[in-house]
Amino acid sequence: MPMPLHPADLVDSRPVWLLQITWASRVYRFSTEPLSLTDAAGMDLPFHNAMTAPQLEQSLDRLETEPAESSASMRVVFPVDVAAERAKGYDPVAATGELSMVLVTGPPGYPTPRQTYEQRYRLLVGRLVNPQWSEPEEASGWMAFTLREEAWQDTQTAVPLSWRITLESWTLASLDQVGKVYPWVFGSPGVYTDSAGATQKKGATPAYIIEIAGGNVNKLLIAGHPVIASTVTIFDSTTSQSFAVSHQTEAGFTDHGQQVAYVDITTPGAISRTESEYWVCWDGGGGLANPFGSGALEKLGDVLQWVLTLGTIPVDYGRWAAVAGLLNGRRVGGYINDPDVLPFDYAVEHLLPLAPISVMRGPDGLYPVHFDPDLPASQSVLHVTAGEAWTRVGAIQAERNRDDVVNALELSYAIGHEESSRMVLVTGARNTDDADETHTNYARISQERYGVSGSALSSAVLWEDASAQGIAADLVRFGSLQLESAPYATAWSEGWIQVGDQLTITDAAAAWVSQRVVVYKRQPSDTGWEFLVMRDDDPAHDARAL
Repeated sequence: MPMPLHPADLVDSRPVWLLQITWASRVYRFSTEPLSLTDAAGMDLPFHNAMTAPQLEQSLDRLETEPAESSASMRVVFPVDVAAERAKGYDPVAATGELSMVLVTGPPGYPTPRQTYEQRYRLLVGRLVNPQWSEPEEASGWMAFTLREEAWQDTQTAVPLSWRITLESWTLASLDQVGKVYPWVFGSPGVYTDSAGATQKKGATPAYIIEIAGGNVNKLLIAGHPVIASTVTIFDSTTSQSFAVSHQTEAGFTDHGQQVAYVDITTPGAISRTESEYWVCWDGGGGLANPFGSGALEKLGDVLQWVLTLGTIPVDYGRWAAVAGLLNGRRVGGYINDPDVLPFDYAVEHLLPLAPISVMRGPDGLYPVHFDPDLPASQSVLHVTAGEAWTRVGAIQAERNRDDVVNALELSYAIGHEESSRMVLVTGARNTDDADETHTNYARISQERYGVSGSALSSAVLWEDASAQGIAADLVRFGSLQLESAPYATAWSEGWIQVGDQLTITDAAAAWVSQRVVVYKRQPSDTGWEFLVMRDDDPAHDARAL
């Protein structure tokens, strides 16, 4: 995580931009003023005053699960002849770079850093894009380029390649089960409450036949890892039965192999032992243990963190941990057994749409920005009155057109391997005759303004009514009313404000009175910073101009 900037850091100081480029196995260091930084070993690292101030833009897309790439354009002068280096086969496109910043005091050209090398504020890590060199009117070391964040891609699947049923590991496995993938199981999928308030069960995760003899099934693998559940309910095509959960290592070995969870169904009962397909309801406890706390892994924030640990994409785990607690009020349950699915892709499809966050790229990896519509103005990072210090430099713009409005939402859940068993409808009209229908003031106000504009979603990982209802209400709240933006220019001293921060702004010309806004974009200018802020039309919280 980058070192945070605080308002006190920027008093009587100014920023100096730093750029480190690794090219042809050499590290080149540039800065907008000549300086040296001391590293942890006490070494002085000189940065050469041979770069222009970067044209940097950091932006945030609202509730965006696919992070946008940040970039910065700049020019530098290398201490080598770039054309000659290229002639040796050293392609600048293969170079990587890091853009950072430190705060300094002292007169221009004679800066005194306030930070060490390790304390620099890292902004952007990426590759050189569309470099230019050998400009006739420039020095031989001149190069212009854009430093752009890399589009990270997982290089391993969510389920390990070794998690497969083979006859080597399971000598008595059903032949049609060979090649099946051991599932990850999280939460307690299969248990839900019907519209009358009664607890119901259904098959939700697959069970694979790992032992069959004489045409009768003896053992079913239910997870490719140890689980918390002591019992589960197994479903065949017509009925179900509860069984104790046991654990075993592949091929019976105790010194190596993957430990899995299974059930022995040889106990006489209602269930058939001659079918080819079985499903599991986790009514006797959850699947995976929570690596971030106690109990089963079922809280949305914790499940998101866990899924990201399965991949190879760089992740800023400190920021995810900070946000997890804000998401953990929602509970999920499901399984992963697609042999080709990548961890972040699974999160994008199943988990991130349920969370009020956007995902961004940073120098330390992917990180979340949380949107809290109930965060009070008192917790804004700054209270601003438009004027000389904060000058609005453009018009207010409506960001949501009528066709973009969502003020009625149908969310289907409790799906399992069958059709959905539950549905919640969030709308603006009160209907006491339907227990699955709920109304909100946000939906009502929006429908009065724009008419009814509906949408339908489904989730394979939602089983709990309270979580489904809360998520559906949040989605309507975020999508039902207007979102408007405004650009402001301010001084260098406000550079500690980050994308995603909440501010409170009073702007008489805009008829804004203590309006809560979120910073969606920031970029440096010649004299300071420019911010694009966005305001949600929120009648429950907004102060109105009289």
